[in-house]
Parts: sequence; C-alpha cells; structure tokens
Amino acid sequence: MTRYAVDPSRRQLVRILSTPGGETVSDVWHFDGIEDTDIHRQIATTMTALSRTLWHTYTDPASAALDDLSPNSEGWRREMEREEIGRVAHALRNPNLPMNGYLVQPYGGIEGSAQQLGRLLHEIGNPEFTDAISIEVDEEIRTIERAESGDLTDRAAQAILLSRASASPTQVAVAFALLQADPFGSRELREQVDPTSASVAAGQWLLAAARVAASLSGIGAESVVMEADNIEELSVATPTEVLARLIEGDDPYDVVSELIRIAMAVADGYAIAPAREPAKMPLYRTDFEGKTSLSYLDPRRPAPDLLEDLLGGIYGAYLLWAEYDESEAPDEDALDEEALEEEWESSRKQRQAIFVEQVRLLVQPG
Repeated sequence: MTRYAVDPSRRQLVRILSTPGGETVSDVWHFDGIEDTDIHRQIATTMTALSRTLWHTYTDPASAALDDLSPNSEGWRREMEREEIGRVAHALRNPNLPMNGYLVQPYGGIEGSAQQLGRLLHEIGNPEFTDAISIEVDEEIRTIERAESGDLTDRAAQAILLSRASASPTQVAVAFALLQADPFGSRELREQVDPTSASVAAGQWLLAAARVAASLSGIGAESVVMEADNIEELSVATPTEVLARLIEGDDPYDVVSELIRIAMAVADGYAIAPAREPAKMPLYRTDFEGKTSLSYLDPRRPAPDLLEDLLGGIYGAYLLWAEYDESEAPDEDALDEEALEEEWESSRKQRQAIFVEQVRLLVQPG
C-alpha cells in the first residue's frame, strides 16, 4: 500500500512507496496557505488508511474467501467492499456532513475512509487541493487495477511485497520463464514477480527437480526435501506438502492458493488446521479464543515465505542429486590448495548445469 506523510520543514505532503528495490519518497502537495498543521497530519493519516483499505481488495478478493458468497459471509462482505471503490470519487467531493448533530456513516472501510478524507477536504475548502488529492486517489485505484491484471511495473511494484491468495496467469508465465533461465530463483524472480504467481511456477519446477533427484537416488520424490535436509538444513514442511499434493495430481494454482488462504485466515484469527499431518514441525501457530491454528506459512508474509520455501526445495533436490552423482572428483593429491578450490568450484558448476538440464527436460509449462 502507499503511505503518506508530512515533511513539516517543507510543509509538504509526500507519498512513500515500498517495493522490493527499497522505498521511495515523492511530493504530492505543498501546504501553501493551509496553516493548520494538525489537519496536514490528518490528511496524511486518512490517505494512508484509504490506501490500506483499497489494497485489501487486491490481497483479499471475494474469489479467495474460504466461504461462499451468501449474505453476511466473508465473500459477500468482500464483494460489497469492492463495490465501494466506485463511490470513492463522489465521496471525496461530496462527503456526508453532520446534520442536526448526526452523521451518516457508510458500512464499509473504503467508503468510510473516502468520506472522512472528503470531509477534511471540505473543511480546507481549496478546490485545487481537492483536485490534486482526487487525482492521487484515482491513480492509486488504477495502480491496483494494473496489479490485478498482472502488470507490476512502476507504482504497482508495491504488490510484490504483498500476499494474495489468487495467482495471475500473466505473472505465472513471467515467473516460469525466469525459472527456465535459473531454476534456483533469480533476483528478478524475487523482485519483479508477484510471489503467489511465482510460487505456482516454482511448484512445478520443484516437482521436476524432485523427480530428477529421485531417479538418481532411488528415494521417493515426495521425500526428496526431507532427505536433503540431512545434508543441509532446509525448510521441509511446506515443499514436502506441495510435492505430495502435486504428485497426487492437484493443480498447482489450487495448492498455492489454499496454503496462502489458510495462512491469511490464521492471520485474521480463524482457527484452521492443515489438511494432513506435516512432514516436520514446527508450523506457525496462532492462539485465538482458546483454539490453536496451524499454518505451513508465516501468516505475516505467506506468499513470500512460500516462494522462499519452494526455491529452497529446488536447491534441496539438487543437493540430494549431487550426493548421489558419481562425476569424477578433482585429484586432491595432484593440486595445491588454491588450484583444488578452483577445480571444486568448476566441478560444482558443471554438475549443477547437468542437473538443471535434466530438470528442464521434465518440467511442463503450467
């Protein structure tokens, strides 16, 4: 989401954008002629709150709700929230004002924040400022719409830091191409692709990598990451769960969406247990009203956490494959220490390249 703040030394309203590449600050409006510094802060705070509620429609669409869309359900509530976006522009310019000591309050958070911001704009009474803020909010809405379509460039890159239960086919295709170039996960994959969509593609590459390791080691593909954990410490539970479900024939989109939905529900306080016994503990636990919820993923950042675990699983498959690979090792007696280190590095790169080529032959575009 976009955050807004006030630079009091310059009397400037600024926007703060957080992306994988870092944070940037840019000016929105100079409070020239608006002397009340308290209202400066109220404007920034309310704009941040409005941005947060708007981005909630991106991270929590109605289609990703755990229940149906019947009246008063979570899915129904999200649909109503989405409809409020169409009333934001009117609320900024024509907000509900107190009458006879009463104020009509809207039901949802989006329209509520927009009404509150509209009342502040009405209080200031500067048409140019109202125009500028209206344009800024409209740009935020269009940014979210671009993110939903899979375009995460420029301002929409904020979405890469968020977790969304549903994946974008456009972003999955981008992630698949990046994994084709580097199955272990490049910087571009982590910083330019929605992590939910990247996880869908990474799950398919993990399955292929596990099968390559299994064919050489004789260990079942679903157990590859657990075995690799004995070579080097890895996150085991999540990639093993994903492997088990993909081997059973589950759709990668469904597997990723369910894991992230459960983690997001846990973050919201719902008590939900995993579908099967985890490969290794611990999972993330949240106590809510005396009940314990379990999630394979960190509820604070489920999509990035899932992507990290799946990429770690691909690396684990390589570790196990390399453990059984019988490629000729450097002659330690014939080389000095520096030359031996170079030979081992060269051997590692060659073996990794062989593993990657074998994985590429198995993986299928999703």
